[in-house]
Amino acid sequence: MGGFKAAAVQMRSGTSPERNAVDLERLVREAAGLGATYV
Repeated sequence: MGGFKAAAVQMRSGTSPERNAVDLERLVREAAGLGATYV
């Protein structure tokens, strides 16, 4: 049976949607870099 690694990211959104997107992308990429296949 195959498995997968899941991750959850938590962030505190600010008033800038653009900055929020940059922060979210960084967190998702970090999780993926640590082996998460489902974020």
